[in-house]
Amino acid sequence: MRFLVIAISAVLLHGCQKTDPSQIFLQTYATQVATPYYQQLVSAADQLHSTTEQCDSNNPTDFITASQSQWQNTMSAWQKAKTVRFGPVVDERIDWEFQFWPDKKNLVAKKMQPFLKQAEPITDEQMSKSSVVLHGLSAMEYLLFDPSIVDSANPERLCESVQWIGQAIAKNAKTLDSAWALLQPDFTAPSETSDQFTSNEIAVAKVLDSYLVTLEEFANRKIGDAIGTEQAPRANPYFLESWRSQHSWQNIAANTSAVNELFTQGGFSQYLTELGFTELEQQLQSALDVMNTAADAITPPLFSTLEQQTEALRQVQQSANDLRYILQNDITEVLNLPVGFNDQDGD
Repeated sequence: MRFLVIAISAVLLHGCQKTDPSQIFLQTYATQVATPYYQQLVSAADQLHSTTEQCDSNNPTDFITASQSQWQNTMSAWQKAKTVRFGPVVDERIDWEFQFWPDKKNLVAKKMQPFLKQAEPITDEQMSKSSVVLHGLSAMEYLLFDPSIVDSANPERLCESVQWIGQAIAKNAKTLDSAWALLQPDFTAPSETSDQFTSNEIAVAKVLDSYLVTLEEFANRKIGDAIGTEQAPRANPYFLESWRSQHSWQNIAANTSAVNELFTQGGFSQYLTELGFTELEQQLQSALDVMNTAADAITPPLFSTLEQQTEALRQVQQSANDLRYILQNDITEVLNLPVGFNDQDGD
Protein backbone atom coordinates (compact mmCIF):
# COMPACT_ATOMS: atom_id res chain seq x y z
CA MET A 1 0.00 0.00 0.00
CA ARG A 2 2.85 2.36 0.91
CA PHE A 3 4.47 1.79 -2.50
CA LEU A 4 1.15 2.54 -4.22
CA VAL A 5 0.84 5.84 -2.39
CA ILE A 6 4.42 6.77 -3.32
CA ALA A 7 3.80 5.89 -6.96
CA ILE A 8 0.60 7.94 -7.11
CA SER A 9 2.32 10.88 -5.43
CA ALA A 10 5.15 10.75 -7.95
CA VAL A 11 2.71 10.78 -10.85
CA LEU A 12 0.81 13.72 -9.38
CA LEU A 13 4.03 15.60 -8.70
CA HIS A 14 5.21 15.03 -12.26
CA GLY A 15 1.86 16.21 -13.58
CA CYS A 16 2.10 19.43 -11.58
CA GLN A 17 5.57 20.31 -12.79
CA LYS A 18 5.61 23.20 -15.25
CA THR A 19 7.82 23.26 -18.30
CA ASP A 20 10.67 25.75 -17.97
CA PRO A 21 9.53 28.98 -19.76
CA SER A 22 12.94 29.26 -21.41
CA GLN A 23 12.48 25.79 -22.89
CA ILE A 24 9.13 26.86 -24.34
CA PHE A 25 10.66 30.05 -25.73
CA LEU A 26 13.54 28.21 -27.42
CA GLN A 27 11.15 25.73 -29.02
CA THR A 28 8.83 28.51 -30.16
CA TYR A 29 11.62 30.64 -31.57
CA ALA A 30 13.14 27.71 -33.45
CA THR A 31 9.90 26.49 -35.03
CA GLN A 32 8.10 29.79 -35.59
CA VAL A 33 10.97 32.13 -36.49
CA ALA A 34 14.35 30.60 -37.36
CA THR A 35 13.14 27.59 -39.34
CA PRO A 36 10.58 29.57 -41.41
CA TYR A 37 13.19 32.25 -42.15
CA TYR A 38 15.59 29.67 -43.57
CA GLN A 39 12.84 27.96 -45.53
CA GLN A 40 11.71 31.27 -47.00
CA LEU A 41 15.30 32.01 -48.01
CA VAL A 42 15.58 28.63 -49.74
CA SER A 43 12.34 29.24 -51.63
CA ALA A 44 13.30 32.75 -52.75
CA ALA A 45 16.83 31.69 -53.71
CA ASP A 46 15.48 28.76 -55.74
CA GLN A 47 13.18 31.07 -57.65
CA LEU A 48 16.05 33.49 -58.27
CA HIS A 49 18.20 30.63 -59.53
CA SER A 50 15.44 29.48 -61.87
CA THR A 51 15.12 33.01 -63.21
CA THR A 52 18.85 33.37 -63.85
CA GLU A 53 18.87 30.09 -65.79
CA GLN A 54 16.62 31.78 -68.33
CA CYS A 55 19.14 34.52 -69.11
CA ASP A 56 19.18 35.15 -72.87
CA SER A 57 22.37 36.73 -74.17
CA ASN A 58 20.42 37.90 -77.22
CA ASN A 59 18.02 39.91 -75.06
CA PRO A 60 19.68 40.74 -71.72
CA THR A 61 17.58 43.85 -71.08
CA ASP A 62 14.31 41.90 -70.71
CA PHE A 63 16.04 39.30 -68.57
CA ILE A 64 17.43 41.95 -66.21
CA THR A 65 14.03 43.58 -65.80
CA ALA A 66 12.38 40.22 -65.10
CA SER A 67 15.04 39.23 -62.57
CA GLN A 68 15.08 42.39 -60.48
CA SER A 69 11.93 41.68 -58.47
CA GLN A 70 13.13 38.16 -57.66
CA TRP A 71 16.45 39.56 -56.46
CA GLN A 72 14.52 41.93 -54.19
CA ASN A 73 12.49 39.04 -52.76
CA THR A 74 15.64 37.07 -52.06
CA MET A 75 17.38 40.03 -50.43
CA SER A 76 14.37 40.61 -48.15
CA ALA A 77 14.37 36.92 -47.19
CA TRP A 78 18.10 37.12 -46.43
CA GLN A 79 17.58 40.23 -44.28
CA LYS A 80 15.30 38.20 -42.02
CA ALA A 81 17.40 35.04 -42.06
CA LYS A 82 20.53 36.97 -41.08
CA THR A 83 18.93 38.03 -37.79
CA VAL A 84 19.68 34.48 -36.58
CA ARG A 85 23.32 35.31 -35.89
CA PHE A 86 24.40 32.05 -34.32
CA GLY A 87 24.81 28.50 -35.54
CA PRO A 88 25.78 27.70 -39.14
CA VAL A 89 25.62 31.26 -40.52
CA VAL A 90 28.42 32.19 -38.10
CA ASP A 91 30.20 28.85 -37.74
CA GLU A 92 30.67 28.47 -41.49
CA ARG A 93 31.11 32.22 -42.22
CA ILE A 94 28.42 31.82 -44.84
CA ASP A 95 27.06 35.34 -44.32
CA TRP A 96 29.80 36.82 -46.52
CA GLU A 97 28.83 34.40 -49.29
CA PHE A 98 25.35 35.92 -49.28
CA GLN A 99 26.26 39.58 -49.03
CA PHE A 100 29.37 41.74 -49.15
CA TRP A 101 28.51 44.80 -47.08
CA PRO A 102 29.46 47.42 -46.01
CA ASP A 103 31.26 48.29 -49.25
CA LYS A 104 32.43 51.86 -48.70
CA LYS A 105 35.26 51.43 -51.21
CA ASN A 106 32.91 50.21 -53.96
CA LEU A 107 34.83 46.94 -54.22
CA VAL A 108 31.91 45.15 -55.86
CA ALA A 109 32.17 47.37 -58.93
CA LYS A 110 35.98 47.44 -58.89
CA LYS A 111 36.18 43.63 -58.80
CA MET A 112 33.27 42.91 -61.10
CA GLN A 113 34.27 45.20 -63.97
CA PRO A 114 37.52 43.35 -64.86
CA PHE A 115 35.85 40.01 -64.11
CA LEU A 116 33.20 40.69 -66.75
CA LYS A 117 35.90 41.38 -69.34
CA GLN A 118 37.59 38.01 -68.88
CA ALA A 119 37.23 35.62 -71.81
CA GLU A 120 37.70 32.21 -70.18
CA PRO A 121 34.55 30.33 -69.10
CA ILE A 122 33.52 30.53 -65.44
CA THR A 123 34.23 27.35 -63.47
CA ASP A 124 33.37 26.28 -59.93
CA GLU A 125 37.07 25.92 -59.14
CA GLN A 126 37.80 29.44 -60.37
CA MET A 127 34.94 30.96 -58.38
CA SER A 128 35.73 29.00 -55.22
CA LYS A 129 39.15 30.67 -55.20
CA SER A 130 37.80 34.12 -56.06
CA SER A 131 36.94 36.91 -53.65
CA VAL A 132 33.56 36.79 -51.91
CA VAL A 133 33.03 40.22 -53.45
CA LEU A 134 32.14 38.38 -56.68
CA HIS A 135 29.64 36.11 -54.93
CA GLY A 136 26.18 36.54 -53.53
CA LEU A 137 23.46 39.14 -53.58
CA SER A 138 25.71 42.21 -53.63
CA ALA A 139 27.45 41.04 -56.81
CA MET A 140 24.15 40.17 -58.43
CA GLU A 141 22.72 43.55 -57.46
CA TYR A 142 25.51 45.18 -59.44
CA LEU A 143 24.80 42.97 -62.46
CA LEU A 144 21.03 43.51 -62.39
CA PHE A 145 20.74 47.14 -61.35
CA ASP A 146 23.84 49.10 -62.31
CA PRO A 147 22.88 51.14 -65.40
CA SER A 148 26.30 50.64 -67.01
CA ILE A 149 25.95 46.87 -67.27
CA VAL A 150 23.61 46.58 -70.26
CA ASP A 151 25.73 48.99 -72.31
CA SER A 152 29.18 47.74 -71.34
CA ALA A 153 29.03 44.05 -70.38
CA ASN A 154 29.42 41.21 -72.83
CA PRO A 155 25.92 39.62 -72.89
CA GLU A 156 27.26 36.06 -72.82
CA ARG A 157 29.57 36.82 -69.91
CA LEU A 158 26.73 38.59 -68.10
CA CYS A 159 24.48 35.55 -68.42
CA GLU A 160 27.25 33.20 -67.36
CA SER A 161 27.95 35.34 -64.30
CA VAL A 162 24.37 35.70 -63.05
CA GLN A 163 23.77 31.98 -63.61
CA TRP A 164 26.76 30.97 -61.51
CA ILE A 165 25.94 33.46 -58.75
CA GLY A 166 22.26 32.43 -58.75
CA GLN A 167 23.23 28.79 -58.43
CA ALA A 168 25.65 29.58 -55.60
CA ILE A 169 23.05 31.59 -53.67
CA ALA A 170 20.54 28.74 -53.95
CA LYS A 171 23.15 26.20 -52.88
CA ASN A 172 24.22 28.26 -49.87
CA ALA A 173 20.61 28.77 -48.80
CA LYS A 174 20.08 24.98 -48.80
CA THR A 175 23.35 24.47 -46.91
CA LEU A 176 22.26 26.95 -44.27
CA ASP A 177 18.81 25.39 -43.93
CA SER A 178 20.20 21.84 -43.64
CA ALA A 179 22.85 22.85 -41.10
CA TRP A 180 20.22 24.60 -38.98
CA ALA A 181 18.01 21.49 -39.06
CA LEU A 182 20.92 19.49 -37.62
CA LEU A 183 21.62 22.09 -34.94
CA GLN A 184 18.01 22.73 -33.92
CA PRO A 185 17.70 19.75 -31.50
CA ASP A 186 20.70 21.00 -29.52
CA PHE A 187 19.33 24.54 -29.50
CA THR A 188 15.85 23.57 -28.29
CA ALA A 189 17.12 21.11 -25.66
CA PRO A 190 20.43 22.44 -24.28
CA SER A 191 22.64 20.06 -22.34
CA GLU A 192 26.15 19.92 -20.92
CA THR A 193 27.18 17.62 -23.77
CA SER A 194 26.31 20.23 -26.42
CA ASP A 195 29.15 22.03 -28.18
CA GLN A 196 27.29 25.35 -28.24
CA PHE A 197 24.23 25.28 -25.99
CA THR A 198 25.18 23.90 -22.60
CA SER A 199 22.27 25.59 -20.81
CA ASN A 200 18.96 27.28 -21.54
CA GLU A 201 20.47 30.60 -20.48
CA ILE A 202 23.25 30.35 -23.05
CA ALA A 203 20.78 29.47 -25.82
CA VAL A 204 18.48 32.38 -24.90
CA ALA A 205 21.52 34.68 -24.73
CA LYS A 206 22.48 33.65 -28.29
CA VAL A 207 19.06 34.75 -29.50
CA LEU A 208 19.18 38.05 -27.63
CA ASP A 209 22.70 38.72 -28.88
CA SER A 210 21.45 38.29 -32.44
CA TYR A 211 18.84 41.00 -32.06
CA LEU A 212 21.18 43.37 -30.26
CA VAL A 213 23.52 43.13 -33.26
CA THR A 214 20.60 43.51 -35.70
CA LEU A 215 19.33 46.65 -33.95
CA GLU A 216 22.83 48.14 -33.75
CA GLU A 217 23.53 47.36 -37.40
CA PHE A 218 20.44 48.89 -38.95
CA ALA A 219 20.36 51.87 -36.56
CA ASN A 220 23.99 52.91 -36.59
CA ARG A 221 25.38 51.43 -39.80
CA LYS A 222 22.56 51.21 -42.31
CA ILE A 223 21.01 54.50 -41.15
CA GLY A 224 23.73 56.22 -39.13
CA ASP A 225 26.54 55.88 -41.66
CA ALA A 226 24.28 57.22 -44.42
CA ILE A 227 22.92 60.27 -42.57
CA GLY A 228 25.93 61.11 -40.37
CA THR A 229 25.66 62.44 -36.81
CA GLU A 230 23.75 65.46 -35.54
CA GLN A 231 27.10 67.16 -34.93
CA ALA A 232 28.43 66.24 -38.38
CA PRO A 233 25.49 65.59 -40.71
CA ARG A 234 26.71 64.33 -44.07
CA ALA A 235 23.93 62.55 -45.90
CA ASN A 236 25.61 60.19 -48.35
CA PRO A 237 23.20 57.96 -50.31
CA TYR A 238 26.11 55.83 -51.53
CA PHE A 239 26.55 54.59 -47.96
CA LEU A 240 23.06 53.04 -48.06
CA GLU A 241 23.06 49.26 -48.01
CA SER A 242 21.40 48.54 -51.39
CA TRP A 243 21.57 51.89 -53.16
CA ARG A 244 21.84 50.48 -56.69
CA SER A 245 18.56 48.59 -56.42
CA GLN A 246 16.79 51.33 -54.40
CA HIS A 247 16.06 48.56 -51.88
CA SER A 248 17.82 50.02 -48.83
CA TRP A 249 14.70 50.88 -46.85
CA GLN A 250 13.10 47.53 -47.66
CA ASN A 251 16.14 45.88 -46.08
CA ILE A 252 15.67 47.91 -42.90
CA ALA A 253 11.93 47.20 -42.96
CA ALA A 254 12.72 43.46 -43.07
CA ASN A 255 15.04 43.93 -40.08
CA THR A 256 12.39 45.79 -38.05
CA SER A 257 9.82 43.16 -39.02
CA ALA A 258 12.15 40.45 -37.71
CA VAL A 259 12.58 42.33 -34.42
CA ASN A 260 8.80 42.53 -34.06
CA GLU A 261 8.47 38.82 -34.80
CA LEU A 262 10.89 37.96 -31.98
CA PHE A 263 8.31 39.35 -29.55
CA THR A 264 5.19 37.98 -31.26
CA GLN A 265 5.45 34.58 -32.96
CA GLY A 266 8.93 34.15 -31.52
CA GLY A 267 7.42 34.08 -28.05
CA PHE A 268 9.76 36.50 -26.26
CA SER A 269 6.93 38.65 -24.86
CA GLN A 270 5.18 35.54 -23.54
CA TYR A 271 8.47 34.32 -22.10
CA LEU A 272 8.91 37.50 -20.05
CA THR A 273 5.29 37.39 -18.91
CA GLU A 274 5.61 33.75 -17.80
CA LEU A 275 8.62 34.73 -15.70
CA GLY A 276 6.63 37.49 -14.03
CA PHE A 277 8.33 40.46 -15.73
CA THR A 278 5.07 41.96 -16.98
CA GLU A 279 6.07 45.57 -16.36
CA LEU A 280 9.35 45.10 -18.21
CA GLU A 281 7.57 43.40 -21.09
CA GLN A 282 5.22 46.39 -21.34
CA GLN A 283 8.22 48.74 -21.34
CA LEU A 284 9.72 46.76 -24.23
CA GLN A 285 6.45 46.79 -26.12
CA SER A 286 6.18 50.55 -25.69
CA ALA A 287 9.71 51.02 -27.06
CA LEU A 288 8.88 48.69 -29.94
CA ASP A 289 5.75 50.71 -30.75
CA VAL A 290 7.79 53.92 -30.85
CA MET A 291 10.24 52.34 -33.29
CA ASN A 292 7.43 51.04 -35.50
CA THR A 293 5.75 54.45 -35.58
CA ALA A 294 9.02 56.13 -36.55
CA ALA A 295 9.61 53.54 -39.27
CA ASP A 296 6.12 53.99 -40.68
CA ALA A 297 6.94 57.64 -41.39
CA ILE A 298 9.70 56.76 -43.86
CA THR A 299 8.98 56.83 -47.59
CA PRO A 300 11.23 54.86 -49.96
CA PRO A 301 13.35 55.07 -51.97
CA LEU A 302 15.96 56.55 -49.65
CA PHE A 303 18.59 57.14 -52.31
CA SER A 304 16.81 60.12 -53.83
CA THR A 305 15.23 61.44 -50.60
CA LEU A 306 17.92 60.79 -47.99
CA GLU A 307 18.65 64.42 -47.19
CA GLN A 308 14.96 65.34 -46.92
CA GLN A 309 14.27 62.38 -44.61
CA THR A 310 17.36 62.69 -42.43
CA GLU A 311 15.50 63.84 -39.32
CA ALA A 312 12.82 61.17 -39.71
CA LEU A 313 15.53 58.54 -40.13
CA ARG A 314 17.27 59.84 -37.05
CA GLN A 315 14.06 59.15 -35.13
CA VAL A 316 14.14 55.54 -36.34
CA GLN A 317 17.79 55.30 -35.34
CA GLN A 318 17.17 56.71 -31.86
CA SER A 319 14.12 54.55 -31.19
CA ALA A 320 16.00 51.41 -32.28
CA ASN A 321 18.88 52.30 -29.97
CA ASP A 322 16.42 52.93 -27.11
CA LEU A 323 14.95 49.47 -27.63
CA ARG A 324 18.43 47.97 -27.79
CA TYR A 325 19.37 49.68 -24.52
CA ILE A 326 16.46 48.04 -22.69
CA LEU A 327 17.32 44.62 -24.11
CA GLN A 328 21.03 44.96 -23.46
CA ASN A 329 20.77 46.29 -19.92
CA ASP A 330 17.42 45.70 -18.20
CA ILE A 331 16.50 42.39 -19.83
CA THR A 332 19.92 40.76 -19.61
CA GLU A 333 20.16 41.80 -15.96
CA VAL A 334 16.85 40.33 -14.80
CA LEU A 335 17.37 37.17 -16.85
CA ASN A 336 21.04 36.91 -15.86
CA LEU A 337 22.06 36.21 -19.44
CA PRO A 338 25.70 35.95 -20.56
CA VAL A 339 25.34 38.06 -23.72
CA GLY A 340 28.46 38.77 -25.74
CA PHE A 341 27.29 41.92 -27.54
CA ASN A 342 29.54 44.94 -27.07
CA ASP A 343 28.70 48.53 -28.07
CA GLN A 344 32.27 49.06 -29.19
CA ASP A 345 32.41 46.33 -31.80
CA GLY A 346 28.78 45.55 -32.55
CA ASP A 347 29.11 41.80 -32.12
